Amino acid sequence: MISARFILFLLVALSVVLFALYNSQVSFAQQEGGEGKTNDSVAVTYEAVNPGNDFAYIIKRLQEKIILAILSFSDSRKLQYYEKLLGARLSELKFVVDKKDIANIQTASQRYSATAGELTQFILQSIS
Repeated sequence: MISARFILFLLVALSVVLFALYNSQVSFAQQEGGEGKTNDSVAVTYEAVNPGNDFAYIIKRLQEKIILAILSFSDSRKLQYYEKLLGARLSELKFVVDKKDIANIQTASQRYSATAGELTQFILQSIS
């Protein structure tokens, strides 16, 4: 028989997955430059939960780790999720810089760098 703890765990895990999948967005835009040139730029939107929102941010990071563990069975989905995480880390970094949140700038930049490194390592492992 399935225990109540196991059912609760499944409900929490499902909630975490759904929250994380629909939470972050990064939009890309192309703007016109001077003299007929186009400049590619990235318009970065803020995340719903950012560093500085301690409890909610801890839950968000936990959700991301759970999703990565679940996606470890599919390389293409894991790659897409790593790309999404990199966009989320960029959004968080932009948030703390724009808010001049000195306490979180270093941590946010380290998280962005670490995520970029993890994505790079995953790609290199996938092609070898």
